[in-house]
Amino acid sequence: MLNFISKFFALIIFISSVHSDESPVLVKLYSKNEQTKGSDLVLTCNVAKGSKPLRFQWFKNGVELSNTGRSTIENKDIFSFFTLRNIDSNDVGNYSCVVTNKFGFDKLWIQLTVTGLNNLFNVFYWPIYGANFTILWVIIFFLFCIK
Repeated sequence: MLNFISKFFALIIFISSVHSDESPVLVKLYSKNEQTKGSDLVLTCNVAKGSKPLRFQWFKNGVELSNTGRSTIENKDIFSFFTLRNIDSNDVGNYSCVVTNKFGFDKLWIQLTVTGLNNLFNVFYWPIYGANFTILWVIIFFLFCIK
């Protein structure tokens, strides 16, 4: 009986050690989010599994975000919130949450679009990794209209 108990505890220790050496895996909820101009938004980043401690980072178009007057980041044990208040045209873009630990990382992307903006802005705005191609699209539009 003592041999069985020692094997049982050895198995539990082995299982817990396998579980505790995992890179983080995020819960993938949504990849697109449409908000109305002037509204507030809360994005969540939830870890499904992974070893602690975990480090969360939020990015917009590849640039790391921090707490500002209109935005806050709140990190907890296994999740993180990014809150953005009074959304406007400057907030359109690709947001990402990255969670890391000593075994690896995972990333979640969310594309934010804003309704209630000028229609010309909605048609020609295309954010990619921090670059704003609005002017390029307007130039292309006018080149085709002039012909």
